[in-house]
Amino acid sequence: MRPRTFAPSRDGWPFSNGSLVGTPLRVGRVRVGRVIGGLCGGMCLAALRHWRDGDPLPTDPRAAQTEIAAAQLRSFDVPRSPGRYLRLQRPRATDARQQTTAPALAAVRAELSAGEPVLLGLVCVLSRAPWAATEHHVVLAYDLIAEQDQTQVRIYDPNYPARDDVTLQVSDDGARLTHSRGRRVYAMFPIEIRH
Repeated sequence: MRPRTFAPSRDGWPFSNGSLVGTPLRVGRVRVGRVIGGLCGGMCLAALRHWRDGDPLPTDPRAAQTEIAAAQLRSFDVPRSPGRYLRLQRPRATDARQQTTAPALAAVRAELSAGEPVLLGLVCVLSRAPWAATEHHVVLAYDLIAEQDQTQVRIYDPNYPARDDVTLQVSDDGARLTHSRGRRVYAMFPIEIRH
C-alpha cells in the first residue's frame, strides 16, 4: 500500500537530475545518443509510478537509467507539451502565460484534493528559438498551501533530491511564479499522462 502523500525525501530519486547528464540513451538495445539537459520529466514520472505502486526506488542511477529514459519519452506528451512550451516561451506571450497558469493552479488544486500528485511543465526561458525548449523543466506537485492572493505549491524537483522544502509560489491570477530555489519560471501547465 502506498503512503498517503508523496514526499520527495522518501519517494523521490536519491540522486539529482544533473547526475544523469552524459549517460547513454537507448531505445531497446540501440544507443540513440546521450543525455544532454537532464531527464527531469522521466525522473518525476518514474518516481510517481513507484509511489502509486508502492515499490521502492532503485538507489543506483545506472540501474534506474533505462526506466527513467523510457518515462522521459512518455513525459514529452507529444504533441501537446512541446507545442505549449513553444507557444508560451515566445517573449510577447505574456497574456497566454497568465491565462495558462491560473487554470493550471485550479487543476493542480483539484487533482491534489483527490490525492493525486500532478506533473507540471515549467516554462523557464523566453525565446523565439525552438531549441530553447530544452531549457524548460518538469516537476511533480504533491501538496499546496493557500495563502492570501497566492498559493504555495510544494514540488518534487529532481534538481534537488531528497528536499521536502522546494516550492513554487503562484499568484492566484497566474501573473507571478517564484521558485524557492531561484529558478526563473514564467508559466506552468499540467502534463497529462495516460496511465
